Amino acid sequence: MFNKCWFVLLVLLSHSANATLILGNGYGANGNFVNNGSITTEYRNGVAVREWLDLTKTNGIAYDVLVEDLADGQLGNHEQLSFPDGFIINVGAFLDLRDLSSSELSGWKTVSLVNISDMFTEFFGVPISGHTTYSFNENVEIVEEFILLFGDTHHEGTFDRYGFYPDEDRNTFLDNIGFSFGLIDTYRDFGSNELSSTHVFDGQYVTSLSDGFDDLIDVWETNGRTTSFGRHDQGTWLVRDIVSVPEPASVALFIVMLCGFAYQHRSKF
Repeated sequence: MFNKCWFVLLVLLSHSANATLILGNGYGANGNFVNNGSITTEYRNGVAVREWLDLTKTNGIAYDVLVEDLADGQLGNHEQLSFPDGFIINVGAFLDLRDLSSSELSGWKTVSLVNISDMFTEFFGVPISGHTTYSFNENVEIVEEFILLFGDTHHEGTFDRYGFYPDEDRNTFLDNIGFSFGLIDTYRDFGSNELSSTHVFDGQYVTSLSDGFDDLIDVWETNGRTTSFGRHDQGTWLVRDIVSVPEPASVALFIVMLCGFAYQHRSKF
């Protein structure tokens, strides 16, 4: 019994060590955003706290349809999602949802201005609070990382809508990463049908010759869009919380205690 306890302990400690390897090796200012394909996992203090769905999975789908679709906790089963019309839902958006697995379709909810500001602050390492525009005034890799991680709605959305990728590289020596454009569930004004939204721009998209002065974050109410229209280059931010489970190290400590009791009991006989 005693030897078995120590064997289990060593296995758990091994897994605990492996679990910490990802910390600092992800994306963002603190390296705590991990790319899992269509989903990005956000870590805080070494613990996975939430998952973010790629914006390119919802671009081209009207916000109202998504909210109704999520009422049962499952994404992709709204009857209107089976009939893309090009205005409320485009065909590319319909196919993007069909690419997700069953486990990737459940548990999502829309995101508030407070929540998106918190995530942006954590990712970029600069204070983002409420409606604001933040310009880096230079070409920064972290902006391009963000767009590639959370979804380039410009290029992917244009392909969904028109069947081709836009060729807009004004300076052929610089990559046009595009932008991430996502709706949040905070309305511009009371009673309005326009939502606030976020833009994260790669400078090469908006400048004529250089990528030097226009990498920026835009969280602003003037970017609001009506909720009944599915704009092809606009997604909706969706997030789901991760239920915490005991860390391997905590379980290992419990095993140590059991082993100690077992050894003490054994020594008495």
